[in-house]
Amino acid sequence: MKLVIEHTDLLKAVDPAAKVIQRRNIIPILNNIRIAAEGSQIAVTATDLEIEIRTMAPADVEVTGTITVPADHLLDLIRRMPDGSQISFELEPDTRLSMRRGRSHTRLPTLPVGDYPDIAPGDMTHRFDMPADVITSILRDTVFAASNEPTLHRICGVHWHQVETENGSRLAAVATDGSRMLARRVTPLPEGNGSEVAVHDLKTYPDSLALLQQIPKDRRIGPVVFDEGSRQPYRNRQFKVKFREIANKSGWPADVCNMDSRADAVSEAFEAGA
Repeated sequence: MKLVIEHTDLLKAVDPAAKVIQRRNIIPILNNIRIAAEGSQIAVTATDLEIEIRTMAPADVEVTGTITVPADHLLDLIRRMPDGSQISFELEPDTRLSMRRGRSHTRLPTLPVGDYPDIAPGDMTHRFDMPADVITSILRDTVFAASNEPTLHRICGVHWHQVETENGSRLAAVATDGSRMLARRVTPLPEGNGSEVAVHDLKTYPDSLALLQQIPKDRRIGPVVFDEGSRQPYRNRQFKVKFREIANKSGWPADVCNMDSRADAVSEAFEAGA
């Protein structure tokens, strides 16, 4: 294998792949990423045996080939190099990978490509294309509600699924930690312009509008009510205690709950496109 690649392109391909690799791996090959050079690009692959990520980057490939190299070591070297520099790779006869940039020369160890696990994708039943900023928004608005308890691996992520509504097909994202649940729905648009949202005229809610104007514009996306200490949405029990404390001081009847102030609001929001 022999190729030349621009620093920024290489960093964009290696950095996200390296993040998949777990620390202190007991299987040596899983500490490596696989780099395949063919045509006018390279394909970088990383896996932890549960998920696999592949990234592409343009490159000037002189000799095709595939190798595996330590992800952390390679990423550290790339980050130390200046933007815009040209980096060359060449597989040496002793199976080490030669990496050059100007007068800098490093030789990286490799492991046999045949030992690298290949996760069979199987039959893909669903496929969709969405703008990166929309996907980022979905994850940002839901991932904090997912569990971070390793023993509850089934709810440690965000569940995505397609739902049919009167307004057409929607992609729903749901996250829960067992005590709270958060859902977000978006409509994949052919033009890739973003997502539909529920619109409410806050002029009819002067108190809410006054509070919103006190919040910087860059923080107006996401949860509106959150714990001032942790800066995260209230957990169910915490919110009940806080609400009752405020309700008692303001003279609310003891038999009136917070949900009574606006029943069916969540259902109406979903129906409106939230």
